[in-house]
Amino acid sequence: MRSVTAHMRDSALHTSAPVGRFAGSGIIRDPGAIDFTDPANLAEYERALDIEIEKQKKVMETNDSLLPRWLRHGDSINRYNFAAAELENLRGAQAELVLLGEDIQRYEEGGAKNDKVGARTASSIPARDPGAKPTHAFSAAVESAAKADAPAQPGGTEAGRRTAKPFTPG
Repeated sequence: MRSVTAHMRDSALHTSAPVGRFAGSGIIRDPGAIDFTDPANLAEYERALDIEIEKQKKVMETNDSLLPRWLRHGDSINRYNFAAAELENLRGAQAELVLLGEDIQRYEEGGAKNDKVGARTASSIPARDPGAKPTHAFSAAVESAAKADAPAQPGGTEAGRRTAKPFTPG
């Protein structure tokens, strides 16, 4: 992702503060500060991702040879292999962006359906009565959980102690 951010244009990003970049590389210092739920930011990331994919394809083309890769050696094959691995990662990121878009669409469709049905929101749920007391079942559950978490008392009852059977060879 970091190499992709070098291709992102500051003018296309919707951020509340200026985007900091590393000198020389143009890589964004803190990509976590960018809100990728904003469609404009997501579109800019996709555009930059496409540029990086084309860059890695060009590196592979430049370092390709008529010789099979297993016969070749040196810096050229290293650049080719690195670009091939990067390309696979970038294609995976592209596939995940498609899945993200589908998830957002399903979420928005589900939200619209819930709005039509009259789903309960936090503001429609009645506030808890400050004078309410816990029910007996709740108190019993809390007491039994506290007993289960308490350390075993030495010299307690036989039922409360856990002992292992002695090892008998044979």
